[in-house]
Amino acid sequence: EHSPMTIVLMDIDYFKKYNDALGHPAGDDCLRRVAGLLTEAFGRSADLAARYGGEEFVVLLANTASNEAAEQVERLQGLIANASVMHPASDISPRVTLSMGIASCIPIRDEDPISAEKQKRVGAIYFYHWK
Repeated sequence: EHSPMTIVLMDIDYFKKYNDALGHPAGDDCLRRVAGLLTEAFGRSADLAARYGGEEFVVLLANTASNEAAEQVERLQGLIANASVMHPASDISPRVTLSMGIASCIPIRDEDPISAEKQKRVGAIYFYHWK
């Protein structure tokens, strides 16, 4: 099967400053709120969302092209904006914001290394486009 696979990487902007200003319990609450919104935006049973760092999250989207993922990212941005979680120490907004990147490819079993390298470059372009 040649179906697209997409990864969305995201980071809560200025999260260290959030923790410094409001304390780690408030930071933990913020992480839980963002995780809940991720579940709402990327809620299909085949989607996999996970926290992979302090304030970084990753979502793996099977059978999803980059344009479909972009729609879901825009939906998540709207959910984050509507949640209106205050961020008193952000350099860019009085509310919590996320930086996100998207990379897509069509995995092919036993592909040659040149195709894999091309897919990495295309994925990097999508990532920086959405950052």
